[in-house]
Amino acid sequence: SSGRWDHFTTVSTTVMVEISSPFSPAAGSTQAHSGIVSAVATAHGKVVSGEAASDDPKIKLWQLDSTTLREIGSVSVTETLAGVLACDMMADGRAALFLSADGGVVHWDLRADSVSFLDLSTHLDGDVTCFKQQEMDLFVGSDSISVFDLRMGAQPPKLRAALTDAGCARSLDVTESKALFGAKAGLVGVTDFNADPPVTTTH
Repeated sequence: SSGRWDHFTTVSTTVMVEISSPFSPAAGSTQAHSGIVSAVATAHGKVVSGEAASDDPKIKLWQLDSTTLREIGSVSVTETLAGVLACDMMADGRAALFLSADGGVVHWDLRADSVSFLDLSTHLDGDVTCFKQQEMDLFVGSDSISVFDLRMGAQPPKLRAALTDAGCARSLDVTESKALFGAKAGLVGVTDFNADPPVTTTH
């Protein structure tokens, strides 16, 4: 099809969700935002999307019906986020997180339809480049990997591991309190947060 895919996510082996910006709409696509769609995540038949920096960035909630999307929620984040860098949903689909590069975090409780904001900027080493949520822990990548307890609000991280040799983390995933990351220096590494202090190895 014509047009550009700003982001896509695979929600099953046969269904692919396309969310295009209005600057390059593809045939049959859903016009999701007034600006570029910078992040998308899915769980339990729901899809959330976030908008990059614009005059009025929004985060949106969609219901996936077969191969189409139906908008069921929208929140302006103009006063809290300069724009959405990345987003993630809890595995049970009850909440979603949106991060901006300056360390702003929006937590959207999808069941209660309530939104809260955390400013983690003073607790980070450089701009946010990636993140991953595991239960109530938020793993944030920058020049280090920091682990925040979402139940504690905008408090300093409970764990942190510097990435001195690897450089800035560019991608991140988490399994069993281990953070796997791709780094700017062309390295792939793992940080074991079960160790005291955390231990990072790179390849």
